Amino acid sequence: MTFHCSLQDSENYMVDIPEFESEFLILAIANKRGDNCVVLTKEDCTGSMGESVDFQWIAKHLKRKFDVQYTPTPDILPDP
Repeated sequence: MTFHCSLQDSENYMVDIPEFESEFLILAIANKRGDNCVVLTKEDCTGSMGESVDFQWIAKHLKRKFDVQYTPTPDILPDP
């Protein structure tokens, strides 16, 4: 299994689905409380890559969700 990881901040309950080739996307939403990390499949993301989606879209497509905590450092920052 291959994973593409993206750390983002959500703005107005929207996040970007990046272009990726891996089988799965792990999307960590740094400024969301609670379960802030989701796993999505490439198949579900194909039509939305390069676009912004809302949390309702995420909820319909997520395969797993969990809480992740991190300490921001210069080498671990949300994607621009």
